[in-house]
Amino acid sequence: MRRLLLLFLIAASALRTAAQQFIVFDTPDGRAVVDASDVESITVERDDAFYARLLPEAIASDPSTSLFGQALMRTGLADSLRAYVDESYPIMSEEERTRHFYIGAAFEWLRVPEVRRRSFTAFVETDAVLAAHGIHTLSDLEAFARKVYDEVFPADATVSDPTDRRHPLNRFVAYHLLPFGSSYDELTPDPVFFYRSLTDACDWYQTLLPCASLKCARPRTDDGIYLNRRGIGDGPDRYGVQVRGARIVPGAGGELTQRASNGAYYYIDDVLTYDLQTQQVALNERWRISALSLSPDFMTMGIRSVKEEPVRSVPTPVFLNGKADNLHFAEPRETYISYPQRHYWQWEAQVCFTGGADRLEGGCDLTLALPALPEGEYELRFGCTSMPSLSRVRFSLDGTVLAEGVDFLNWDDQEFAERTGWEPYTTDSAEVCVRREMRRRGWMPGPWERAVCSIGPGAQYAEPTSDNSFPMRNAARMCRAIAGRFHSDGRHAPILRIESIPYSASEYKEVTGSQAYDGLNADAPVTRPVMLDYIELCPVWIADNEEIPEI
Repeated sequence: MRRLLLLFLIAASALRTAAQQFIVFDTPDGRAVVDASDVESITVERDDAFYARLLPEAIASDPSTSLFGQALMRTGLADSLRAYVDESYPIMSEEERTRHFYIGAAFEWLRVPEVRRRSFTAFVETDAVLAAHGIHTLSDLEAFARKVYDEVFPADATVSDPTDRRHPLNRFVAYHLLPFGSSYDELTPDPVFFYRSLTDACDWYQTLLPCASLKCARPRTDDGIYLNRRGIGDGPDRYGVQVRGARIVPGAGGELTQRASNGAYYYIDDVLTYDLQTQQVALNERWRISALSLSPDFMTMGIRSVKEEPVRSVPTPVFLNGKADNLHFAEPRETYISYPQRHYWQWEAQVCFTGGADRLEGGCDLTLALPALPEGEYELRFGCTSMPSLSRVRFSLDGTVLAEGVDFLNWDDQEFAERTGWEPYTTDSAEVCVRREMRRRGWMPGPWERAVCSIGPGAQYAEPTSDNSFPMRNAARMCRAIAGRFHSDGRHAPILRIESIPYSASEYKEVTGSQAYDGLNADAPVTRPVMLDYIELCPVWIADNEEIPEI
């Protein structure tokens, strides 16, 4: 037997053995696969430099963020930020990881990720920023946090243990943390794909503070990314409200991203809190949450980076059932999640949820937590480009069915337009009529802010035409489905359930004309994939405002 001595750094490894009798490990030179029968012993050397650069240690050792680092340690939240790999994730051969799978209207090659990394993001005030607010010591920071969060959570004002998640200092720190790692450019959608005069490129994320979300926005002025900013460009939004927010700023070396072994942190130029002003003003707007940010695993993998790949030119990444945080499936069989590359007619890129590799077994029963909302009344909507291969869907929120049988199936644009009430329009008066009829049927036109773009490096967007014909405004298949309205108590994240509703074989064939169902029992169920482009959470005061209609 050939003897091998494998000496490698834990800094770059996820070492496990699998039933296939081989060992997979990472080295600084790349990934290696070794037959287990060739290995007599393994020596593991701890790389202290790696552990010294885990996110909490990196922040605490940074001389410009020492106070926030002390708070991380004092609250015990540092313990939550030291994971870097999921050791239970199954090891597969290259052949097992690459699969031919039915997605949408065709078979495509999909690839299961090699490893499941754990990483985190932190937004951190420097000591200088805190000092400008009169905060010089950990006691000062705790007193500041208590002033903010005792007002927001008065029932917890007597909590004295800083490791208790209800303690003000714990809440202050937790609101600065995201459960995924992200590069600076991927904190928001790529702004090149949006009309910057109509919107900032933005997304919303659940923080490690359980009942609090945070907004990342990149304004038209291209002066950086802001947290909890409200407005458009350098001015107010359509409702006359402007909140500056805290801006991500570079460090002394000019780098915006401060890297750690399992994530990154960013310096911000103002104190970040989930105070009443943030809830009632900055976040009191319509949230359009990209499907690409529904799971921390998506963001950690750099899901937004696939947008520059030509469609179907490379295998599309997928996740197996139970291996994507925040996404839970009822089906006992494997459920696949894929994120196709961006098409010019999508908001960012649709995520496909499907339960089988066969054309007849593509449905899903998915449950996920939406980012927590401030207290108020909201309307829930779904954006999805209607296609010939999609499903009827049931939407439920916190156990209550909001919409039954929303049908995204579209074999013919004209038929779909007749079903939804959509008509092309170029004048404001025509728009009002179309919007009213569509809302009566449970639909809305697609968002105006999405621009038609080329795809790939150096992508550019096209300005609206002189007749005001925005691409998504005049495309039947980009409509938004209105699921219904609900009340947020501001104290928990809404739990959304999305269920495919089967068609009968005869029904599906009648609609699509497909010959794939010849010979099947007419009542045989045909389940189709669910695809999501974005989810909208809209305050009712905006949804019902006809003087300033949504776009």
